[in-house]
Amino acid sequence: MVANAIYKMHWSQVAVTLIFSIVLALAATVFLSIYWPAIEPTERMAAGALNSVIIWLLAMLVGLLAKNSWRAALWLGGSSFTLIAVIAAVFSA
Repeated sequence: MVANAIYKMHWSQVAVTLIFSIVLALAATVFLSIYWPAIEPTERMAAGALNSVIIWLLAMLVGLLAKNSWRAALWLGGSSFTLIAVIAAVFSA
């Protein structure tokens, strides 16, 4: 019974998760450095940098716990694309 519960993960899911989680963590770092509610720019940069590790770990969990590599790519890629689009809208204005 326990042997049936073991999930065999494909290498593509691990690769997709590694790549997209790093992109998401970098995008979240820039996003937090822009929108963190602090007066000093140094505090915003520090908050973005310190929270990036937590965001990367959460992104890794989402990617590795997804049902397959397509779902991992959609969740992580969609989140990354959304944050990058918001950042690009700020810098283009």
